[in-house]
Amino acid sequence: MPPRLVVYFVLALCLFAREPYKKVMWLLTNGLPASRALNTASRSSLYHARSRLGEEVLEAIFREVAAPLATESSPESWWRGLRLLALDGAQFGFSQVRAVVLSEIGTHGLLDFALGGYRDGERALALPLTGPGAAALGFAPAGRSPMTKTGLDL
Repeated sequence: MPPRLVVYFVLALCLFAREPYKKVMWLLTNGLPASRALNTASRSSLYHARSRLGEEVLEAIFREVAAPLATESSPESWWRGLRLLALDGAQFGFSQVRAVVLSEIGTHGLLDFALGGYRDGERALALPLTGPGAAALGFAPAGRSPMTKTGLDL
């Protein structure tokens, strides 16, 4: 399977997260001239194609397209001349993967992310994502102090 098709397949998996692999491939390729051949791929061959693609390709695509979306005429995205951003963390896969995402508050556009293991703290993952010229709103869990050593204006 061509790598370009595998990228589209992985993106389609995000859109149709509740659908099985073969159904997603059918939705993606239905109507294409070679769709009959593509739809004969087994679930395991789709899994292996996705694994061969690797995370680097998808990260490179994200880094290419992720950018601030708010304009100066978006008042909900700014405070005193600073872009309003939010840091949010989550755990996936029975707490095996921890993710922290930096996004614009007004547009919900994703600007950056960091992934780590379950032992990596959200603070450690978040620090490289921050920089000057933005204001971050955040809340600390009960009993924890908020992040204070960032490049953000808090």
